[in-house]
Amino acid sequence: MNTLPLEVIQNMFALACTDGGRTGCSLSLTPKTIRAVARSTRFHSVFLDAFYSNRLYSFMSTYEAHCRPLHGSRPRVKHLYLTLGIHGIPSDFPSSGIAAPIESPDPAPWPLADDVGALLRAVSADILSLVIQVFPNGYAGAAPTPDVPTLGCTFPSLRELTVFGTSDPRSFFSGVSAPAMFPSLRRLHIVDANTIYRQFRDQNLDPWTMHAPEMTHLRISNLSLRESPGLGGIPVQLAAQMGIPVDDEDEGKSVEESWPRPDDCPPKMHSHLRHIVIQPCIRPSGRLGAATSYRSGELLRKLAQYPSYVDLKFVVLAPPKQPGIPAWWTKSMKAQWLERIEGGVGCWVDAEEDSAEDEGWERPNEFLSVGTEIRT
Repeated sequence: MNTLPLEVIQNMFALACTDGGRTGCSLSLTPKTIRAVARSTRFHSVFLDAFYSNRLYSFMSTYEAHCRPLHGSRPRVKHLYLTLGIHGIPSDFPSSGIAAPIESPDPAPWPLADDVGALLRAVSADILSLVIQVFPNGYAGAAPTPDVPTLGCTFPSLRELTVFGTSDPRSFFSGVSAPAMFPSLRRLHIVDANTIYRQFRDQNLDPWTMHAPEMTHLRISNLSLRESPGLGGIPVQLAAQMGIPVDDEDEGKSVEESWPRPDDCPPKMHSHLRHIVIQPCIRPSGRLGAATSYRSGELLRKLAQYPSYVDLKFVVLAPPKQPGIPAWWTKSMKAQWLERIEGGVGCWVDAEEDSAEDEGWERPNEFLSVGTEIRT
C-alpha cells in the first residue's frame, strides 16, 4: 500500500466502508499512517443512535477534534442517519439495537434538543442524505412531545430526506420563513407514525412546497387516512399539490366523470413533482375511523387512476408488513439508506427509471461512503 497513490487508497476505503460505520471505526484503530489517510472519509456516512446525551457528546467531540486545522482537510458528513428518543428507553427491541420509548404521563423538556440542533447545523453545509427517526414519549394516553428539534438553518446540498415520527412537518420550520431550508432537495420520504404511536396529529404537506421547492419525488409510507379538520387529509392535499380539483359531490362518480382534463385544472402548487409513491396503513376497525379512512382511500384510488397526468407517475403500494413495530421500521429504513449510499434504489423501487436524471446522485464517487456508527 505504500506505493499506491493517496487517491487510490481513499477510494478503496470508500468502496469498503458502506456498512454504516463498522469498517470506518476499524480503520480508526489502525496505525497512524492508515488513520491519517482514512480521516477524510471516516465521517462521510454516520449512523448515530443518539438516545442518550453521552452519545451525542461523544460524537460531537470526536468530530470537532478531527475538524481542527492541525489535522489538515476537514472531514465532511455527507450521509447521516439520526435516531432520537424523547424520554429514555427500556430494551424492548434487542434484535435491531433500537429500544422503544417509555410511556410518560406528563410532558417534559427534551434535554437533547439543543445538542441535536448543534449537530445538524454542523453538518448542514455538506450533507447529501439525511434520515431523522424520532421515537415520541410513549403510546396511547401519553402526552404529546415535540416531533423533532427545530431546524434553524438551511441545508443547501441536501438531496434526500427521510423523516419518521414527525406527523406535522411544521415542527421543522418553526421560526424559519425564508429562504427555503432545502433548496436542492429532490426526494422526500415521510413515514407516518400516527398509527404506530396512536398519537394522532394533523398532517400538512404545504410547508414542503415552500421549503423544498425543487422536490421531484415524494413517498409517504404507512399513511394514516384519518382526515384532519380543515386540512382534509393527505389525499386532498396531494390533489391540491398536483392541481387536481376535488369535489365531495363527485364522490360516487368515476375518475373520467368527476375530473376534467389538464387544461381545465388550476395550476400545480408544486410544479416539479413527477413521482409520488403512497403506502397506506391498514384501515382501522372502528366505525368512525373506518368511514373517514374509506373516503380518503377512495380519493387516493382516484388519484392513482387519474388518466391525465403530465410528466407525473402516481403509485399506491400495499400496506407495510409489520406497521406497528418500530424496530421493523428502523431495520427497513436503515437497509434502504445503506442501499441508496451504495447507488441502489432504496425505498424508490418504483422510481428506478427516473434515477439516471437525478443530477448525479447515482455517481459512485459522490455516493459511496465511509461511516461512523455510534452506539456506546
